[in-house]
Amino acid sequence: MTNNINISNRFGKELRSREQAHEIVLLAISSDDISVDFKDVTYVSRSFADEFYKILFTKKNIKIINQREDIAKIFESISKTHFKKKADNENINVVKLNSLNKVCLYLSAI
Repeated sequence: MTNNINISNRFGKELRSREQAHEIVLLAISSDDISVDFKDVTYVSRSFADEFYKILFTKKNIKIINQREDIAKIFESISKTHFKKKADNENINVVKLNSLNKVCLYLSAI
C-alpha cells in the first residue's frame, strides 16, 4: 500500500529547511512505497531540495506528484551536483606566490 504524504498540509507552502526533509523521512519510515504530494507548495529552498534529494536515494520507492515546474527545476539542478566526481588532489598544481608582482608575472605567463 502506498503511503501518501501531502507536503503542504503538514509543512505549509514553503519548504525552507533540511529538518523538514528529515521529517518526511520519519513519516515515510513505515511504508515501502511513498507518494510525496507537492500540491500547493510554492517554494523549495536549495537546502531543503538538497536534503530531500539525498532522501530519494535512500528510499527507492518514492514517487513525487503535483510538483510545479520551477520546483522540478530546483531538484534537477540539485541532481547535477550530487554524485559528481570530486577533484583528485594529487593532480592539482599549487603555485605559491608571495607578492602581487609575482602573481601578475605568473598570470601573464599562462
